[in-house]
Formats: sequence, C-alpha cells, structure tokens
Amino acid sequence: MPQSSSSPQELQSLADYLSKKQEVILRQWEQEMKQDKAKSVELDMLSREGFRDNIPVFLERLNQALRHKKSSSETVAKEHGAHRWEYGLDLQQTMKEWSLLHKILMEQVNRYEESHSLSPPSLKEANSILANHIHQGVVFSVAEYNTLQQAESEAQFRDLKQALNASEEVSHAEDLRQTSHDLKGMVHILRTGFFLLKDKKFDDKTRETLDQMKEAADDLNQLLNDLLDLFRLEAGKEKANVKSFDAAKLLRDLCKSYQPLAEGEHLDLRCKGDKELQVRSDPKKVKRAVQNLVLNSLKYTRSGFVEIEWTLKEKDYWMIRIHDTGPGLGATHASSLTTKTDPSVSSEKSNEMSPSDANKNPAVHSHGEGIGLLIVRRLCEILNAVIKVDTKKDEGTTYRIVFPLDIDK
Repeated sequence: MPQSSSSPQELQSLADYLSKKQEVILRQWEQEMKQDKAKSVELDMLSREGFRDNIPVFLERLNQALRHKKSSSETVAKEHGAHRWEYGLDLQQTMKEWSLLHKILMEQVNRYEESHSLSPPSLKEANSILANHIHQGVVFSVAEYNTLQQAESEAQFRDLKQALNASEEVSHAEDLRQTSHDLKGMVHILRTGFFLLKDKKFDDKTRETLDQMKEAADDLNQLLNDLLDLFRLEAGKEKANVKSFDAAKLLRDLCKSYQPLAEGEHLDLRCKGDKELQVRSDPKKVKRAVQNLVLNSLKYTRSGFVEIEWTLKEKDYWMIRIHDTGPGLGATHASSLTTKTDPSVSSEKSNEMSPSDANKNPAVHSHGEGIGLLIVRRLCEILNAVIKVDTKKDEGTTYRIVFPLDIDK
C-alpha cells in the first residue's frame, strides 16, 4: 500500500544531503546572481561573506525544519533585509535573491528525489517546508527593508523640513534686519529735522508737541539700535573677545558716566564693590549687559535709587547685582530671563491692565525693555554667565549676573 504520510527518516536524509551540498548551493546562488544583467554595482562590491550574509544560517534553519525540529527563519530574514538595505541594494534585487535561492534548492531536492526515490508524501512535505521558509525569507526581509527605507525617508523629510524652516527663518530675520536699517534712515531724517527746528520760535503748544515728537524719535532710534543688536546676537555673529581686565574699574567708570543721568532723574545712583576684581572675559560685552540693565532701571524708576554692586563669589565666579526701587517687571518681560517673579504679577494681570495702569507702570508694556532683556540674555549666553531676576510690583527689581572668573575654564 502507498504511504499516506511522510517519513521522518526520508526528510532527515534529505536534510543531511542539503547540509553536505550547502557550499555548492551557495556558490551556484552567488554565481547566478552575479551573472544577472540587472545586478547592481553594490552587489559586485560585496565580499563573499558580505554577499552571503546570513543565508548559510537560513539553510541551517531549513534543515532543522526538515528534521522536524522547531525552526523559524523570521529573524534571519529580517537581518538579511536590513543588510541589503544598509548596503544600498535594490529591493527588487533582494526579492530576486530569494526567488533564485528557491529555484536552486528545488533543483537539489529533485536531484535527491531522483536518486533516492522519496515517497510522494515526503516530497510534498519537503517542498512545503521549503516554500514556507522561502516565503518567510521574502516576507520578513522585504518588511524589514521597507521599514528601514520608510524610516530613512521620514528622517530625510524631517531634515528637509528643518532646513527649509531654518532657511525661512534666516530669510525672515534678514528681511527684518534690512527693514530696521531702512527705518533707521527715516528716523535719522526726522531727528535731523527736529535739530534744525530747535532754534526756531514757536508758540508753547507747538514747541511742546515738537519736543514730544523728538523724544519719540529718539526712543524709536534706540529701539531700532536694540533690534539690530539683537539680530546680530541671534544670528550668532558675535563671539566673546576674551582678555584680562579689572571688572571693578570697569564698573566704577560706568557708574561715574551715568551719575549725570541719575541726577537729572532725581535718583540716587549707588555703586559699591571690591576695590579690584581681576577677571578674564569680554569687557565690552560685560559692559553692554550692565548698561542695558542700568539704563532700564534709570528709565523706569520714578523715585528712590538704583544700586550697582559687584563682588567675588566663591573661588571661580564673580557677581554683579543691580537693584532698583522702580515699578517692577511685568511677568512677560521677567520670564524672558531665568526668573523668580512675584506671583501677584501674573501674565493675565499684565494683559488686563488698563491704559492708566500702564502709564503708572510703564515697564510692563515697554517693547524696548523686552528687547533689552533679550539682548542681556544673549550676552550672558556668550559670556557663560547666569542671570536671575527677582521682581515685585511697585517695590522694585533685582538682577543678579554670575560670571566665571575665567571664561576659558
């Protein structure tokens, strides 16, 4: 009677045969792939080990399945797909590899069957096992190839999007910078006109209006200067020019230069600190940062004092403290620095202030102040400094900047 089921002994003998023929199978597979007219340059460049990759492991898994041992080619196939993607081989060519390997294996099975007379059930099961493993090879290697290819495409898309966004930002910043330059030219014409009119005789009302317009033009000119400074800092065009200098002398000289301005505002400008403080940093940028904060305090403090203090802080740092008795910062401006703000000055309250409130507390809505604080923050980043601000409505603001004694350390 004909056998109704496959013979484990026959399948094990076939597995032994295929194991002995493994090198022949691999050589034929490699040779026929390289003879293919549609082969890629990348395929030719692979070494023998690189070309075979883990196909020998696949053949071992196939033999295990023929011996009725639990075996899967999923992991091997995924690794093969990843290998082909990594080396830039075409996906169609990768699929052709599996098709050709299937053909060569079937030829070997048929040769063995002709010489050893496999029973039909055993031959059928052998072909089924072979087809199943080849199917796993194709499906999982193609799936892994597609996954990696999709991930690469998404990454390239993100990079392209970021590049386009950066390009748009640069273009936008350049447009703003050019616009600021154009506005400066117009403001210069206005200021020149006010200068020519200063000695002319006008009635009191007209003179008052002209004075207000001149003051507005001066403020606008300063705002544009601040904007241009900020554009340069944001573009990364300014670096620290490090040198050794006496920070105490720099700050004393700066205080002295602002005494007339403070007296004109009926404010007490106080300066105190170490007699000498040798540091290594960028003196111009240190001075610019302090100037922005001191001028801001002098501008908005209506009564009381502005105090500048400097001191050595631990062995590797020094600190500048600027305190005023002004109206305090709005939450929006305070949060533009590393801050600890008074909870009573919330962004919601700032937004809800009436025009009369804004007049009482001009710092809250001053655009110039916001730009000045951004400039200070950027300068601190260049100088490896940390700035903090404590502010309370109607009681004043304290800025603290901690600098390294040597910026290069």
